[in-house]
Amino acid sequence: MKLTEILRRSEGKTLEFKRDLSSPAGFLRTVVAFANTAGGVILIGVQDRTRDIRGVADPLDLEERVVNLISDSIKPRLLPDVELLNYRNLQVVAVEVFPSPARPHYLARAGLQRGTYARVGSSNRLADAALVAEMRRYATGESFDEGPLPALDSEAVDFRAASESFAPARTLARHNLPGPVWSSWCLADSCARWAPGCTIPSGVTSPAARSWATADRRATRVRCGRRRRCRRRPGPARRAARRPCRSAACGAPPARAPGWRCR
Repeated sequence: MKLTEILRRSEGKTLEFKRDLSSPAGFLRTVVAFANTAGGVILIGVQDRTRDIRGVADPLDLEERVVNLISDSIKPRLLPDVELLNYRNLQVVAVEVFPSPARPHYLARAGLQRGTYARVGSSNRLADAALVAEMRRYATGESFDEGPLPALDSEAVDFRAASESFAPARTLARHNLPGPVWSSWCLADSCARWAPGCTIPSGVTSPAARSWATADRRATRVRCGRRRRCRRRPGPARRAARRPCRSAACGAPPARAPGWRCR
Protein backbone atom coordinates (compact mmCIF):
# COMPACT_ATOMS: atom_id res chain seq x y z
CA MET A 1 0.00 0.00 0.00
CA LYS A 2 1.55 3.29 -1.15
CA LEU A 3 0.54 6.43 0.70
CA THR A 4 1.18 8.81 -2.19
CA GLU A 5 -1.15 6.88 -4.48
CA ILE A 6 -3.92 6.82 -1.89
CA LEU A 7 -3.66 10.58 -1.28
CA ARG A 8 -4.41 11.27 -4.93
CA ARG A 9 -7.94 10.11 -4.29
CA SER A 10 -10.57 11.98 -2.34
CA GLU A 11 -12.79 10.58 0.40
CA GLY A 12 -15.53 8.35 -0.91
CA LYS A 13 -17.13 4.96 -0.68
CA THR A 14 -13.88 3.10 0.03
CA LEU A 15 -11.63 5.79 1.55
CA GLU A 16 -11.73 7.98 4.64
CA PHE A 17 -9.18 10.25 6.37
CA LYS A 18 -8.89 10.77 10.12
CA ARG A 19 -6.77 13.45 11.76
CA ASP A 20 -6.48 11.31 14.93
CA LEU A 21 -8.44 8.83 17.00
CA SER A 22 -9.83 11.30 19.52
CA SER A 23 -13.38 10.21 18.56
CA PRO A 24 -13.40 6.39 18.32
CA ALA A 25 -17.18 6.25 17.76
CA GLY A 26 -16.96 7.69 14.24
CA PHE A 27 -13.99 5.48 13.44
CA LEU A 28 -15.88 2.34 14.50
CA ARG A 29 -18.94 3.32 12.46
CA THR A 30 -16.74 3.64 9.40
CA VAL A 31 -15.16 0.23 10.00
CA VAL A 32 -18.59 -1.38 10.31
CA ALA A 33 -19.86 0.39 7.19
CA PHE A 34 -16.82 -0.68 5.15
CA ALA A 35 -17.19 -4.31 6.26
CA ASN A 36 -20.91 -4.35 5.39
CA THR A 37 -20.47 -2.75 1.98
CA ALA A 38 -17.45 -2.86 -0.35
CA GLY A 39 -14.55 -2.54 2.06
CA GLY A 40 -12.21 0.43 2.28
CA VAL A 41 -9.14 2.09 3.79
CA ILE A 42 -9.00 4.47 6.76
CA LEU A 43 -5.89 6.64 7.09
CA ILE A 44 -5.25 7.96 10.60
CA GLY A 45 -2.91 10.95 10.61
CA VAL A 46 -4.24 12.70 7.48
CA GLN A 47 -6.33 15.88 7.54
CA ASP A 48 -9.88 15.31 6.30
CA ARG A 49 -10.45 17.95 3.62
CA THR A 50 -6.97 19.19 2.79
CA ARG A 51 -5.37 15.71 2.80
CA ASP A 52 -2.35 17.14 4.60
CA ILE A 53 -0.25 14.49 6.28
CA ARG A 54 -0.02 15.25 10.00
CA GLY A 55 1.23 11.89 11.24
CA VAL A 56 0.60 10.31 14.64
CA ALA A 57 2.62 10.74 17.83
CA ASP A 58 2.94 7.09 18.91
CA PRO A 59 2.14 4.81 15.95
CA LEU A 60 2.73 1.51 17.78
CA ASP A 61 0.48 2.46 20.66
CA LEU A 62 -2.18 3.69 18.23
CA GLU A 63 -1.96 0.48 16.24
CA GLU A 64 -2.62 -1.60 19.36
CA ARG A 65 -5.51 0.66 20.33
CA VAL A 66 -7.08 0.32 16.90
CA VAL A 67 -6.88 -3.49 17.04
CA ASN A 68 -8.42 -3.60 20.54
CA LEU A 69 -11.22 -1.21 19.61
CA ILE A 70 -12.25 -3.23 16.60
CA SER A 71 -11.98 -6.54 18.43
CA ASP A 72 -13.98 -5.45 21.47
CA SER A 73 -16.59 -3.18 19.91
CA ILE A 74 -17.73 -4.91 16.70
CA LYS A 75 -19.78 -8.08 16.32
CA PRO A 76 -19.29 -10.55 14.67
CA ARG A 77 -15.51 -10.52 15.07
CA LEU A 78 -13.74 -8.53 12.38
CA LEU A 79 -10.07 -8.81 11.39
CA PRO A 80 -8.83 -5.81 9.38
CA ASP A 81 -5.33 -5.25 8.08
CA VAL A 82 -3.49 -2.57 10.11
CA GLU A 83 -0.28 -1.16 8.62
CA LEU A 84 2.15 1.66 9.44
CA LEU A 85 3.05 3.88 6.48
CA ASN A 86 6.08 6.17 6.46
CA TYR A 87 6.11 9.58 4.82
CA ARG A 88 9.36 11.49 5.28
CA ASN A 89 9.70 11.75 9.08
CA LEU A 90 6.00 11.10 9.74
CA GLN A 91 4.02 7.90 10.20
CA VAL A 92 0.44 7.20 9.31
CA VAL A 93 -1.70 4.27 10.45
CA ALA A 94 -3.64 2.62 7.61
CA VAL A 95 -6.57 0.36 8.47
CA GLU A 96 -7.77 -1.70 5.52
CA VAL A 97 -11.18 -3.30 5.95
CA PHE A 98 -12.25 -6.05 3.54
CA PRO A 99 -15.83 -6.84 2.48
CA SER A 100 -16.95 -9.36 5.06
CA PRO A 101 -18.67 -12.68 4.30
CA ALA A 102 -20.06 -12.65 7.86
CA ARG A 103 -22.14 -9.50 7.44
CA PRO A 104 -24.04 -7.80 8.91
CA HIS A 105 -21.50 -6.41 11.38
CA TYR A 106 -22.71 -4.03 14.06
CA LEU A 107 -21.59 -2.12 17.11
CA ALA A 108 -21.87 -4.35 20.16
CA ARG A 109 -23.15 -1.59 22.46
CA ALA A 110 -25.89 -0.45 20.08
CA GLY A 111 -27.05 -3.88 18.98
CA LEU A 112 -28.03 -5.21 15.59
CA GLN A 113 -30.98 -2.87 14.98
CA ARG A 114 -29.25 0.38 15.92
CA GLY A 115 -25.62 -0.48 15.36
CA THR A 116 -25.53 -1.70 11.74
CA TYR A 117 -24.15 0.77 9.20
CA ALA A 118 -23.65 0.81 5.45
CA ARG A 119 -21.39 3.02 3.36
CA VAL A 120 -23.22 5.41 1.04
CA GLY A 121 -20.85 7.71 -0.82
CA SER A 122 -18.55 9.27 1.76
CA SER A 123 -20.99 8.90 4.68
CA ASN A 124 -22.08 6.12 7.01
CA ARG A 125 -25.81 5.43 7.08
CA LEU A 126 -27.74 3.44 9.65
CA ALA A 127 -29.13 0.31 8.02
CA ASP A 128 -32.85 -0.40 8.33
CA ALA A 129 -34.42 -3.85 8.76
CA ALA A 130 -34.72 -4.45 5.01
CA LEU A 131 -31.04 -3.68 4.42
CA VAL A 132 -30.00 -5.92 7.33
CA ALA A 133 -32.04 -8.76 5.80
CA GLU A 134 -30.38 -8.14 2.43
CA MET A 135 -26.95 -8.37 4.09
CA ARG A 136 -27.90 -11.68 5.62
CA ARG A 137 -29.04 -13.05 2.27
CA TYR A 138 -25.79 -11.89 0.71
CA ALA A 139 -23.79 -13.66 3.41
CA THR A 140 -25.66 -16.96 2.86
CA GLY A 141 -25.65 -16.69 -0.93
CA GLU A 142 -29.44 -16.45 -1.21
CA SER A 143 -31.48 -14.10 -3.34
CA PHE A 144 -34.72 -12.33 -2.47
CA ASP A 145 -36.71 -14.63 -4.80
CA GLU A 146 -35.50 -17.70 -2.90
CA GLY A 147 -36.76 -16.51 0.48
CA PRO A 148 -39.88 -18.10 2.05
CA LEU A 149 -43.13 -16.17 2.43
CA PRO A 150 -44.84 -17.78 5.43
CA ALA A 151 -47.73 -15.30 5.37
CA LEU A 152 -48.96 -16.66 2.00
CA ASP A 153 -50.49 -20.01 1.10
CA SER A 154 -51.26 -21.88 -2.10
CA GLU A 155 -54.18 -19.56 -2.89
CA ALA A 156 -51.64 -16.86 -3.84
CA VAL A 157 -50.10 -19.05 -6.58
CA ASP A 158 -51.03 -18.26 -10.17
CA PHE A 159 -51.43 -21.85 -11.33
CA ARG A 160 -51.53 -21.00 -15.02
CA ALA A 161 -48.27 -19.04 -14.86
CA ALA A 162 -46.65 -21.75 -12.74
CA SER A 163 -47.68 -24.56 -15.12
CA GLU A 164 -46.34 -22.61 -18.12
CA SER A 165 -43.03 -22.02 -16.34
CA PHE A 166 -42.64 -25.71 -15.48
CA ALA A 167 -43.85 -26.93 -18.86
CA PRO A 168 -40.37 -27.57 -20.36
CA ALA A 169 -39.43 -29.78 -17.40
CA ARG A 170 -42.65 -31.41 -16.21
CA THR A 171 -46.42 -31.27 -16.26
CA LEU A 172 -47.63 -29.44 -13.18
CA ALA A 173 -50.98 -30.37 -11.66
CA ARG A 174 -52.77 -28.63 -8.85
CA HIS A 175 -52.32 -31.55 -6.50
CA ASN A 176 -48.55 -30.98 -6.77
CA LEU A 177 -48.90 -27.67 -4.93
CA PRO A 178 -48.98 -27.75 -1.11
CA GLY A 179 -51.92 -26.50 0.84
CA PRO A 180 -55.44 -27.62 1.71
CA VAL A 181 -57.10 -26.34 -1.46
CA TRP A 182 -54.67 -27.95 -3.89
CA SER A 183 -53.83 -31.23 -2.18
CA SER A 184 -56.98 -32.84 -0.81
CA TRP A 185 -59.79 -30.45 0.11
CA CYS A 186 -62.61 -29.27 -2.11
CA LEU A 187 -66.22 -28.19 -1.68
CA ALA A 188 -69.10 -29.93 -3.38
CA ASP A 189 -71.98 -27.91 -4.74
CA SER A 190 -74.21 -29.02 -1.92
CA CYS A 191 -71.67 -28.25 0.77
CA ALA A 192 -70.52 -24.94 -0.69
CA ARG A 193 -73.17 -23.11 1.33
CA TRP A 194 -71.77 -23.62 4.75
CA ALA A 195 -74.25 -23.69 7.63
CA PRO A 196 -73.48 -23.38 11.36
CA GLY A 197 -73.33 -27.17 11.63
CA CYS A 198 -70.37 -27.44 9.22
CA THR A 199 -66.75 -26.47 9.78
CA ILE A 200 -64.51 -25.30 6.98
CA PRO A 201 -61.28 -27.31 6.70
CA SER A 202 -58.20 -25.56 8.06
CA GLY A 203 -56.71 -23.21 5.49
CA VAL A 204 -59.88 -22.85 3.35
CA THR A 205 -61.16 -19.55 4.71
CA SER A 206 -62.08 -17.22 1.87
CA PRO A 207 -65.28 -17.47 -0.21
CA ALA A 208 -63.15 -17.05 -3.33
CA ALA A 209 -61.17 -20.17 -2.47
CA ARG A 210 -64.36 -22.14 -1.83
CA SER A 211 -65.99 -21.08 -5.08
CA TRP A 212 -62.80 -21.82 -7.03
CA ALA A 213 -62.55 -25.27 -5.50
CA THR A 214 -66.18 -25.97 -6.38
CA ALA A 215 -65.77 -24.90 -10.00
CA ASP A 216 -62.45 -26.60 -10.58
CA ARG A 217 -63.44 -30.09 -9.38
CA ARG A 218 -59.90 -31.39 -9.31
CA ALA A 219 -59.69 -32.20 -5.61
CA THR A 220 -61.02 -35.36 -4.01
CA ARG A 221 -63.30 -34.76 -1.07
CA VAL A 222 -65.06 -32.46 1.33
CA ARG A 223 -65.32 -33.03 5.08
CA CYS A 224 -68.14 -31.68 7.24
CA GLY A 225 -68.17 -30.93 10.93
CA ARG A 226 -69.23 -34.40 12.10
CA ARG A 227 -66.76 -36.30 9.96
CA ARG A 228 -69.26 -36.87 7.18
CA ARG A 229 -67.52 -37.30 3.87
CA CYS A 230 -68.62 -36.59 0.32
CA ARG A 231 -66.62 -38.37 -2.36
CA ARG A 232 -66.60 -37.96 -6.11
CA ARG A 233 -67.87 -41.01 -7.96
CA PRO A 234 -65.41 -42.42 -10.51
CA GLY A 235 -65.84 -42.84 -14.23
CA PRO A 236 -69.05 -42.21 -16.19
CA ALA A 237 -71.16 -42.59 -13.05
CA ARG A 238 -69.66 -39.36 -11.78
CA ARG A 239 -71.09 -37.43 -14.70
CA ALA A 240 -74.44 -39.19 -14.65
CA ALA A 241 -75.18 -39.12 -10.96
CA ARG A 242 -77.21 -36.25 -9.59
CA ARG A 243 -77.44 -36.79 -5.88
CA PRO A 244 -77.76 -34.16 -3.18
CA CYS A 245 -75.49 -34.05 -0.14
CA ARG A 246 -77.38 -35.78 2.70
CA SER A 247 -74.84 -35.25 5.42
CA ALA A 248 -76.57 -34.75 8.76
CA ALA A 249 -73.95 -32.23 9.75
CA CYS A 250 -74.40 -30.07 6.68
CA GLY A 251 -77.30 -27.67 6.95
CA ALA A 252 -77.17 -26.64 3.29
CA PRO A 253 -80.28 -26.93 1.09
CA PRO A 254 -80.52 -30.15 -0.95
CA ALA A 255 -78.84 -28.72 -4.01
CA ARG A 256 -77.74 -31.10 -6.72
CA ALA A 257 -74.07 -32.04 -6.65
CA PRO A 258 -73.06 -33.66 -9.97
CA GLY A 259 -70.89 -36.68 -9.43
CA TRP A 260 -70.96 -36.65 -5.62
CA ARG A 261 -72.22 -39.26 -3.23
CA CYS A 262 -72.40 -38.88 0.52
CA ARG A 263 -72.15 -41.37 3.32
